[in-house]
Amino acid sequence: MIAAGPEGTGRPPGTSMRGALRGSLLRLLKPYTAYQRMVDERVLAAVDELDARVASVERIEPLVEGVIEALEAMRSRVQRAEESVERLSGFYDPARSLPYMAADSPFELRDVPVAGRVMGFVGGANLKEGEAYRTFEDVFRGPESRVRELQEPYLELLGDREPVLDAGCGRGEFLDLLKKRGIRAIGVDSDPGMVEHCHAKGHGEVVQADVNEYLADLPDGELGAVFSAQVIEHIPYADLTRFLERSREKLQPGGLFIAETVNPHAPEALKTFWVDPTHQHPLFPEVALALCRAAGYESAYVFHPGGLGDIERDRYTCTAYAVVATK
Repeated sequence: MIAAGPEGTGRPPGTSMRGALRGSLLRLLKPYTAYQRMVDERVLAAVDELDARVASVERIEPLVEGVIEALEAMRSRVQRAEESVERLSGFYDPARSLPYMAADSPFELRDVPVAGRVMGFVGGANLKEGEAYRTFEDVFRGPESRVRELQEPYLELLGDREPVLDAGCGRGEFLDLLKKRGIRAIGVDSDPGMVEHCHAKGHGEVVQADVNEYLADLPDGELGAVFSAQVIEHIPYADLTRFLERSREKLQPGGLFIAETVNPHAPEALKTFWVDPTHQHPLFPEVALALCRAAGYESAYVFHPGGLGDIERDRYTCTAYAVVATK
């Protein structure tokens, strides 16, 4: 039995109040201290685990960066490949294109035993002498109304210059446009069938002749303009340079020389070029400019009458261009 403490306090004899209180607090804090130690241990364990994971991420980070760089490089390669495919498709489609033929072309698809599906014609043309090339033009140049529509832009270039010599006038489509505009015009063509056709349309000033020989007989400064459409590709080099020089001689000051021809920068046009067996060689627009400069013209430029008005785009898409030279 424990004796009562001093003055009935109930603490053991010889124990001060502070000591008793301290002992009581220690007894009360003992479970908390154990819990705190457990918490501290778990926090330290969590920190250690986090440090380990951070270290792991730091080891992986260069690998992740390498993967990202590889993906970026792959994306760039894919983009370049798509661009290459797009460029190639621009050549693939024209390479598979067919030369222009009029809607009423005599050629048709039909089935033939053994041969299978073929293209051909049935029934001869019964042409008169001298009509062969005109009929050829009907098929591969198309209706005269189509050609007149293609040639209308040249009227604005000519302005009021006259007379106009249509060199290689063919079926007379440009003569039709000039006549409607009230501009005096002369036509020259070496093909008798073409000349006869122009006469039948009412173009009296159309002669059958070699254009260089015709020009040689004209007085200098006689013409307001010399026009030719799809002609210069038919002329051998020596005759072509003579044609350019004589045209300049016969032009009035400020007169124009206009020559439309096939555009060899466009793949589709090169296909069409070789449709005509009378063609000599394609002329690049840069070559046409150089020839005009050598022939003594004051200035010259090329444009694409069926284009958008931007040569950097039109040169690869338009099947024809025109060189326009000024005396």
